[in-house]
Amino acid sequence: FPLPRFTDFKQILKCGQEQQLSMAGAAAVAGEELVKFSQVIVGSWPTDWFSVTPPHGDDTQKTITLIIPGNPGIVRYYTQFCLDLYLELHQQSAVWAISHTCHSENDAIPNTTVEREVEHKVMFIKKFVPRGCKLRLVGHSIGCQMILKSLDELIEHSNTSDPPNGPELAAPQFTLGQSYMLFPTIERMKETPQGRYVWPVLAYFWWIPPFIGSCLSILPVSVKEKLVHMCLYDGSGLRLRQHVIDSAVSNVRPDMMRNMLDLAHNELLTVTELDAAAITRHKSRLVFYYGSQDSWCPVEFREQLIQRVPGVVAYLCQKGINHAFVVRMSTLMASELGNIIREVEELEMVQDSG
Repeated sequence: FPLPRFTDFKQILKCGQEQQLSMAGAAAVAGEELVKFSQVIVGSWPTDWFSVTPPHGDDTQKTITLIIPGNPGIVRYYTQFCLDLYLELHQQSAVWAISHTCHSENDAIPNTTVEREVEHKVMFIKKFVPRGCKLRLVGHSIGCQMILKSLDELIEHSNTSDPPNGPELAAPQFTLGQSYMLFPTIERMKETPQGRYVWPVLAYFWWIPPFIGSCLSILPVSVKEKLVHMCLYDGSGLRLRQHVIDSAVSNVRPDMMRNMLDLAHNELLTVTELDAAAITRHKSRLVFYYGSQDSWCPVEFREQLIQRVPGVVAYLCQKGINHAFVVRMSTLMASELGNIIREVEELEMVQDSG
C-alpha cells in the first residue's frame, strides 16, 4: 500500500498491551511490523493516516476496512480500535483510519464543514485505494453522514474501468463493500438531547473552550493528565485508555478546540432531515448500529428509520456501549463489529451463491 513518510508507531502497541489487547495478538502485529502512522497530502489538506496491514504479497487480493471518525476526528483516538478490529477480522483485512482535515495534528486546517470533509474522504479513497481491493467502510457518529453523502460518487468510481482524469483522481478501480454506521448522527442533530445541550456553547460561547485550552496548554503534562481523568470520568469503573489520555493532552490547543467546535456547529446546522432516499438507494450496502442510550441519536431514531426504510439493517446495542466508545470501550466495540461483519458478509455470500 502507498504509505509515504512512515513513522514507527510501536508505542501504540505498548498501550494496546496495557489496555486489554491480547499479548499474543499484539506480539503478532509487532513482529510483522505492520503498524504505521503517516501524514499525507490529499488535495491541499494534510491528513493523518493510521494503518494496520496484513502480510499479503498480492495487493490486488486485499480487503481494506477504512474508519471514518466522528468529531474530534483525531486518528490517535482510534488506534486501539483499529488494532482490536484487525485481530477480530483474523488479520485478513487491512484496517485504516484517517483524520478530518481540521484535525490533522501537525497541520490542522481551520473552518471546515461536513461538505468539505465528504470531498476530502472521497478524494483520499480515489487516490490511495489500490486496484482490485475490496473497500469496507466504517463510520462513527458524523463519519456516518460523510459516508452516506459519499456513496453515490464512490459507487460510480468503483464501477468504472477507466481512471478519472487528473493526478489527484488517478486511482484505479476498487470494489465497494458494506458500510457499517456506528452511532450514526445522520439526522436532526440540533433536536437531540445532546444537540440542545451544546448548541448555546457552539452558537454564542464558542470562544470559551479555546480560551480555556490556551490557559491549559501552559500547564505541565502531569497536571493535564489529571484534568483529562477528571473531565472524562463517567463512573463506569473502566480504566481510561492511555492513548486517549495522550491524545487529549497533546491536542489541548486553542486551534484544535476551535476546529472541533466549528465542525460541530456546522454539523448541527446542516445535518437536519434524514436522507431516506439515499438510504433506500444504498440499503443493501448499509448496516446501522444504534446505542441503547445515546443522546446524539436516540433509540426512536432507529425505530423511525426502520419504518421509513423497510428492510434496512439496524442493530440495537445490547452491551451498553456508549457513543464515545473510543474512550474506554474500543475492544468491546471491535468485538461487536467483528461479529456483525462476519454475520452480514456470510449472509451475503449465501445469497450470492443461491
